[in-house]
Amino acid sequence: MRMLGRSGVGSCDGWADNEVGVGGMEDEAVEINGIQVKVMADSGSPFTLLSEAKWNELFKSQGFTLSQSLIQPIGYGGKSIEVVGEFNAKLKFKNNVSSATIYVAKDDACLLGWFDQGKLELVLDPNNPEQVVVRREYM
Repeated sequence: MRMLGRSGVGSCDGWADNEVGVGGMEDEAVEINGIQVKVMADSGSPFTLLSEAKWNELFKSQGFTLSQSLIQPIGYGGKSIEVVGEFNAKLKFKNNVSSATIYVAKDDACLLGWFDQGKLELVLDPNNPEQVVVRREYM
């Protein structure tokens, strides 16, 4: 997974402070309805997820509303992800703009699914360090 974003924009809870900028692109962020949000580009997820805490902080406070969701995503290891709702959003990364359905989940994951990565032309070569936006160090 690649983390997109920079310090000072909305990011998800529970992330370590050891995020490392690579390729001189550490100032990039994904915009969701005009609000910059730090997300993880998850090549294994077909869904774009936003944590309920981040939804409340960044979007609910701006007057956005959730619709009921019938989707019940299954996370890594077969764990069910509890979805509290969904909303339609405009995504922007650099000059690429797309629409997406974003699912708001109880847990703290903020993931940009592979389908939305493709629409934003964010499918990068992981073997080319010049194309990696930000990498996350795992312990």
